Amino acid sequence: MPCLLDSPRGPLCAAALAPLCVHPDFRRQGIGAALVKEGISRMKSIDCQALLVVGDPAYYGRFGFSAALAAQIACPYSGPHLMALELERGILAGTGLRADYPEPFAAL
Repeated sequence: MPCLLDSPRGPLCAAALAPLCVHPDFRRQGIGAALVKEGISRMKSIDCQALLVVGDPAYYGRFGFSAALAAQIACPYSGPHLMALELERGILAGTGLRADYPEPFAAL
């Protein structure tokens, strides 16, 4: 799901990698991890600069997502479960970052 990440330097190419859910009967088989890795790979392939996710820090942290990195981003979902991953090194450095999610995201 795309999101727009605004910075003082102008808009950044960013995406929201969420929501993610695997049916309980199929958990612990690597399906979720494969989906996250594929999402990261696809976003890299289209030169996306950053990814955001709202979820469990222990789970997404193992893929490189960081709540500390996302803490500087103004967002309706700010807090300990908002995490960011830079696909372009240093792209989230600085202040004045704002994430705008599309309306349908709030319905999830």
